[in-house]
Amino acid sequence: MMSTEHYLRPEFTRMLADHLLLGSNINLSGAHGQGRRRTLKDLCHILRDSVHIHQFDFRRDHSDPLTWLEEHDDNSSSQTLLILHNFNEMESDEKRQLFLDRLIKLCNRRDISLLCITECEEQNLLKLDSFQLPPLSS
Repeated sequence: MMSTEHYLRPEFTRMLADHLLLGSNINLSGAHGQGRRRTLKDLCHILRDSVHIHQFDFRRDHSDPLTWLEEHDDNSSSQTLLILHNFNEMESDEKRQLFLDRLIKLCNRRDISLLCITECEEQNLLKLDSFQLPPLSS
């Protein structure tokens, strides 16, 4: 196991990784500027050899997140982590409900873990475990 001492929040990030490897589905919340992206980068570094990681950023990506869900093989033989960054910025329309319905189904699969990253704690429609970024220490 590689050292995590250079990570922003090494103990917290390792704990998140452990939960995701066990199949937990998580909503990680933290205010803008508190290190959500850095924590995500550190988490992906920890997990890169253990799971396939697919990321979608609702603020930056303009593709359709449903495409990944539609194309993903239901009989995957390896563990997959789906990361949805800025999940709170998902558009509110009929497409959102279709996407949420598919995510709920996905959350029940053993081979996929879901990590939603938001600025504030979301209404937990997906029944995700909620974690908040701990404050940074000097």
